[in-house]
Amino acid sequence: MAVPPGTDTDGVDGLQVISGGPYAVCGFKLDPDDFTRAWEEAFVWLVSSGYPCDDKPCFEMYHNNATVYPEGKWNVDICIPLKRKR
Repeated sequence: MAVPPGTDTDGVDGLQVISGGPYAVCGFKLDPDDFTRAWEEAFVWLVSSGYPCDDKPCFEMYHNNATVYPEGKWNVDICIPLKRKR
C-alpha cells in the first residue's frame, strides 16, 4: 500500500520503502488457501529463468479486496527483485 511521506505506523504494522530496479512480477488470481502455492510457483519460475534474485524484499501487490468480490479470489502480483544483468 502506498502512503504519504511522513506516515506514522504503530502496532504490528510497519513502514518500508521499496527500492526501484527490475522485478519479476507474477500475477495470480488466488483462493485464500493458494498463496503458498503461488509463492512456490513464482520461485520455480525464477530458478528456471536464470535471473538472479537481488538481496531486497519480495512483496505482494493486491489489486482487489477478495472479501467484497463475489468470486472470493485475490487478484495479486508477487514481486521478486532481480539483479541487473551486466
